[in-house]
Amino acid sequence: MTDWLYTKSGEPVAFVVDEKIYDPSGHPVGRIREDHVYRRDGRYVGELDREMVLDKHRSRSSMSSVSASPRSSRSRPSHRSSRSSSYPDAIMRLFE
Repeated sequence: MTDWLYTKSGEPVAFVVDEKIYDPSGHPVGRIREDHVYRRDGRYVGELDREMVLDKHRSRSSMSSVSASPRSSRSRPSHRSSRSSSYPDAIMRLFE
């Protein structure tokens, strides 16, 4: 089963395989360490919370880069209902 990451508005924008994060086309965009999310280049993005990446204002150091695409393709799920959080959505920073 593939775990998807969503925007706060419920749009699926990335999936997770073995702590690595991929865009819907299967290109690597980041990774998860514990609850912390990092871009492919190792820059801190935010914190994982209920299938979302949120900016909880934690300062984190960089980590090693991510490479290699997953072997199988993933079907993108439909939108889900939006989720409320007092923290800003940070998931699109994976794609900067």
